[in-house]
Amino acid sequence: MSEYGFQGMPNWKTIQSFGNAEDMNLDSATLQNHQKHPIGYQTITEYMARDYKVPIALEDFAYVSQLLQADGMKIALEAHRSARPYCMGSLFWQLNDCWPVTSWSSVDYFGRWKALHYQVRKSMDALALTLQEKDGFYALVTMNDALQEDQGTMHVQLLDFNGTLLWSQEKKSTLQPNTSVTYWEIPQKEWKDFEKNRCVVSIEWKGTKQFATALHYFVKPKELELTKPNLQWKRINPLTIEVSTDVLAKNVQVTAPEDSFFSNNYMDLLPGQKMQITLSNPVSKIQLKSLFDTL
Repeated sequence: MSEYGFQGMPNWKTIQSFGNAEDMNLDSATLQNHQKHPIGYQTITEYMARDYKVPIALEDFAYVSQLLQADGMKIALEAHRSARPYCMGSLFWQLNDCWPVTSWSSVDYFGRWKALHYQVRKSMDALALTLQEKDGFYALVTMNDALQEDQGTMHVQLLDFNGTLLWSQEKKSTLQPNTSVTYWEIPQKEWKDFEKNRCVVSIEWKGTKQFATALHYFVKPKELELTKPNLQWKRINPLTIEVSTDVLAKNVQVTAPEDSFFSNNYMDLLPGQKMQITLSNPVSKIQLKSLFDTL
């Protein structure tokens, strides 16, 4: 399958590199000049309104546009991989940019990863997991490009956004190499008594050779009943930080005054989860932002 894409704005530092304060609106001549599709911003806004609450501030709009881009491409990538052998390849448009611009790229002009690039790395990993809603059941699909079988355990949990465990089961099995199969069919009636806008499914495969995780939400991001997370970070060493939260934190963005590459970003953190992130360069401080901050 090639080629397909969806636009997202570049990182906020990149936008600031070509615009002054008075340029920071979608109608300004500067931002229009850095968008070469005649209805690019209109399309982004239209799709964003379908799935997200459209932010007013341009910095928040740029951030959510990247989440929207990553979501759309995640749907495509996982649909292609789960359709094996009817689809045996997926080539998205595009990798990078030749100047600072709003575009289909996953890496902006200055080499800063957009949310899409982090998502592509996960969706195109040798082993990826996805939960698909079918008629009467949820299909847990394993998309495995590894060339050796892997023995391990699949652990599935239904949690509310405060971390309360509502359902949990695990299944030991062997993942076959070079396959995309429905690993587990979970009857929907098992999850009938829960609030879809306040819950998430956590999926984890832990094998002897491979490890993979995935989260599944039942409603669009704009319908989620998010609460304000108490996001914390601490420095483990000059090139490692640990980020944590008390309640579900959606799409946590990690930034710093200095340029540094973060090994993970735009990630969802479960209640009580602690995630270590590696930096390419030391930074003076860390700023944390989640989707809740744009509401």
